[in-house]
Amino acid sequence: MNCDEIRELTPDRLDALLDDERARAVDDHIASCAGCSAERASYGRFRAALYAPYPVPAHAPAAHRRGGAGAGLVRYAAAFAAGVLLTLVVQSARAAAPPPPPDRPVAEPVSETPPPVLVPRRIA
Repeated sequence: MNCDEIRELTPDRLDALLDDERARAVDDHIASCAGCSAERASYGRFRAALYAPYPVPAHAPAAHRRGGAGAGLVRYAAAFAAGVLLTLVVQSARAAAPPPPPDRPVAEPVSETPPPVLVPRRIA
């Protein structure tokens, strides 16, 4: 296997998606190649940072300081509930308010007399 193939297979190796033979080949190459070994370590650090729990400041409410996946769920649920509540308040305020008066008449008044009828004349 060459380095390009190893770079392509490294994520699958870290996720344990390769069969035993391919996993062994990837591990052997990474053990013997300094460039692929450094890249695998870099990718491992990236994955660790990506899947690490979100850091919560010390001044955050107690429910958020629990850490882990539950803290994020509490934050998102609270934000969703606040958005729904805000939408309901705005919609109920719109429904309760009287419609604004029109600035001008909706239609022009209709005259009682019909318009004159023009009859063509012959010119002799």
